[in-house]
Amino acid sequence: MATVTHPESSAEKPATGQSRPPIRRGDRPVLTGGLATLLAVVTTVIGLIVLAWSVLYITKGRFLKSTFEKTVSGYSNRAVKVGGDFQLYFDPIDLKFRAENLTIDNPDWAAGADKKRKFWDGKLIDARLMTIRSIFGKRRFAYLVLDGTKIDLEWSPDGKRNTWTFSDDPTPLELPVVERGQFAGTEVRYRDPRMQIAADITVDTVRSAGTQVQNAIRFRGGGTARNTPFTLSGALLSPNATMAGGKTRLELNLAAARTRARIWGALDAPTEIEGADLNADVRGQNLADLFRVAGF
Repeated sequence: MATVTHPESSAEKPATGQSRPPIRRGDRPVLTGGLATLLAVVTTVIGLIVLAWSVLYITKGRFLKSTFEKTVSGYSNRAVKVGGDFQLYFDPIDLKFRAENLTIDNPDWAAGADKKRKFWDGKLIDARLMTIRSIFGKRRFAYLVLDGTKIDLEWSPDGKRNTWTFSDDPTPLELPVVERGQFAGTEVRYRDPRMQIAADITVDTVRSAGTQVQNAIRFRGGGTARNTPFTLSGALLSPNATMAGGKTRLELNLAAARTRARIWGALDAPTEIEGADLNADVRGQNLADLFRVAGF
């Protein structure tokens, strides 16, 4: 009996060792193994990022309080404590940070006999840090609120360490740009044993909005210079120009050793004295008194 072979049935299965037929137009595209794996990894990473952002945003990052204390304490080699509410999350991109009763200890060598004195002791810090600009090295706060803050700035006797640099290599004090802010009850303590200077300064309440400070930044205080008592008061009269990258107008009044001095002029930055364009009006009984206080 003759056997009839149907072409369709012989084409159903390719012979062993033959490759699969190419995908014809109209067939569903099939991802290769490597591309599929890469796509799965990228999707998973994006999903984890969204999940982490959602958890932080919903909880305000309050569960990170102990982690924050341990991490910053380990980095700075000094105890860091948050006694009240704590928040740390992205909203939506900028980093939101809030801490009540935040304290940062001084290093062991600082604060002299008063070991209870803190480098930072503040009732409230509420800030929003611009994340993208900070990644590229430009620290800028969308807003910053400080309430009841005491800051301790001190140099070591050998001048090789200070309290505001959390490393063995001391760096100049650099202040970030603050677009909107409010500072109330700020007290600054400064000690420099080499220069024999001790000062305690109080900064009046300062409010700013939209890069515009609503009042002059006024300060007052006193201390000793080479065992001679002094008092000082003054103000930064052009903080808005400073925020825009311009010069800072300074007015400073000093009284020490039967001498009174008025200093005014312009600074390139609030913390830079070198190269400043300043004028001085000094009056007293003997100019030698002022030289003695200055160490000449």
